[in-house]
Amino acid sequence: VSEQDIGKNVEKTGKYYIKIGEFGDIWDGWYTLNGKKIRVAIKQLRGAPAHNKKLISQLRRQLFTAGRNWRLLVHPNVCNFYGLCFDYGYLPALVVQFHENGNVMEYLQNAQEKTVPQPNRLMLILDVSNGLEYLHSQSIVHGDVRGFNILVTDSGHACLTDFGLILIIDNAEFTRHKLAGPARWSAPEILDPPEDMLGRVPYSKMTDMFAFAMTCVELATLAVPFSERKNDSAVIMHVLNDGRPELPPLLAEHEQIAGVIRHCWSRDPEQRPSASHVHAVFQKLFEESK
Repeated sequence: VSEQDIGKNVEKTGKYYIKIGEFGDIWDGWYTLNGKKIRVAIKQLRGAPAHNKKLISQLRRQLFTAGRNWRLLVHPNVCNFYGLCFDYGYLPALVVQFHENGNVMEYLQNAQEKTVPQPNRLMLILDVSNGLEYLHSQSIVHGDVRGFNILVTDSGHACLTDFGLILIIDNAEFTRHKLAGPARWSAPEILDPPEDMLGRVPYSKMTDMFAFAMTCVELATLAVPFSERKNDSAVIMHVLNDGRPELPPLLAEHEQIAGVIRHCWSRDPEQRPSASHVHAVFQKLFEESK
């Protein structure tokens, strides 16, 4: 436990949390590592009923196991995970790198409101595909790819956060703070799981690729997928009936990008390309467009 419990080296700044995340409150803080102070976000998980000791014990165990792997990840498009804190509640808090720019949607909206050079959205999508390729190469399924879980570094690059978290806490007894429900990014097999899954949600590398396609639309339009449909149940019915978003001009004007995205949101998971294939396509197009 000592190696992962970094609580003694973490301090919160301020009396109040700075943001409500989907699975808990996010605090600003500092983590001291080898004498150097690093600014961090402290994600205090909540949502499990305090009286359910069995669930809490199970969540702590699973977070602990996953945290051991998350700490080893090193990639420019994956947010640094430093460890867990057991000092702030009955569930551990996750300590991750803080990014001033916030998530990619906030970053793009802020840039639009200012007279600054507009970020290259294709580069950000390339970053996401790169981060996803790396996670998949480490046998990690993200499970919740969307703009909310993509942060922007000081150098203007995208990095994935909260990878693997939903696989641990997507439990019937864990209540999440509803933001825009992930249904809009979810593959058909998640929205309507096969009966033999026995209630488990079939997250996979292929469901990540479906979510990636929806995230491309989100970044290109600065709106959630199917923004014209106001409630999630209408979106779910639409997707299960093979409805997909219209490709915005930024994506439609590149034949290869349009083709890759359409493959990513195929109903059949086997038809979806791998993250490494998608990354290679975006890398090639990005280099050609320079």
